[in-house]
Amino acid sequence: MYGKVLELESERIFSKGREEGKLQQLIELVKDGLLNITDAASVAKMSEDNFRKLLQ
Repeated sequence: MYGKVLELESERIFSKGREEGKLQQLIELVKDGLLNITDAASVAKMSEDNFRKLLQ
């Protein structure tokens, strides 16, 4: 039982890490002028205002 719990927790941690990495990549693409904020926010599934806050 504990093995399954640890396996699920590990997957949750890896999934969160992947999402954070994806978000960081979107931020870098916007900062480099390769992607506009509207598209980046859409991919990140957040509002443009929330995405702009991440850029600061």
